[in-house]
Amino acid sequence: MKCKKCGYESKTNKEKFGLALCEICCYFSPDEKEAFQQYVNEKIPGEILGTFRKNYTSKREKQKQGMMKKAVKGSLM
Repeated sequence: MKCKKCGYESKTNKEKFGLALCEICCYFSPDEKEAFQQYVNEKIPGEILGTFRKNYTSKREKQKQGMMKKAVKGSLM
């Protein structure tokens, strides 16, 4: 699926208000429908978001890494 904001094509795109968005665009998108429509209409080239995609780790991944560090140290979670 292609992202409606930046045009990035990925299998991990998410859907919000019936539109497909890449993980980066979805992360920064507002939760109100009117503001979301304005956000999507402001097009941005996908190449600009390349740096974010390269260095992006989800909150779940960060949490998992922290839990693994604590487990290695033998600490309680």
